[in-house]
Amino acid sequence: RSARLTFPHLRDFRLVRVQDHRRVFAHPHNFLIQQGIIDPSTTLRFASLSVEPALGHQLTAAAFELEGKAAELVQVDMDGKQRQSFVEREQEYQFGIATFTDIRGEGRREGVLCLANDDSSIPEETRRKLKVPLVWGWGERSGLEPAWIYLRHCILACRKGGEEAERSFLDETFLVDRKTTIRDYLQLHPEVLDSSPPPYLESRFNG
Repeated sequence: RSARLTFPHLRDFRLVRVQDHRRVFAHPHNFLIQQGIIDPSTTLRFASLSVEPALGHQLTAAAFELEGKAAELVQVDMDGKQRQSFVEREQEYQFGIATFTDIRGEGRREGVLCLANDDSSIPEETRRKLKVPLVWGWGERSGLEPAWIYLRHCILACRKGGEEAERSFLDETFLVDRKTTIRDYLQLHPEVLDSSPPPYLESRFNG
């Protein structure tokens, strides 16, 4: 449902294995901060997800087909409206190309994904609205932790994707220290799964 909001004509939605990339909670979830649901002056539990190049790491992700080659989708067009919607939806990220296989590790291909970025690429108007000192570049010892409402949402969504999607999210997703997995984090904070969103965001943050 989420992908079709931006790409209504997508095809072949499925799970794949992305090579040489790592999933990390390493930058602020600006939507939750701007909504006043999280106060960054009182907590460091406001991180959202990104993916970064990391040799030797893998992760399970959802992939789907659009018209055009991967390089063309990053650099030129999808069609105009779809690309504009994609950029607006994921405006803090940069777009890159990654190698992926099917879920069995076969059939290598290339696809587009959203990658971690740097603050110089964020529009000045957006930066003025931020309530945190920076978006990208939080250090491995910064103490940044996942936004619990968002983390719960991700876990529920991956459960709907099946056993492999959930396993990968728990074991191949890391805190900003790049060492602590989400499975480890949940053992310390099982109450994450009780972090319900406010009623007006239930449809967006309930997996």
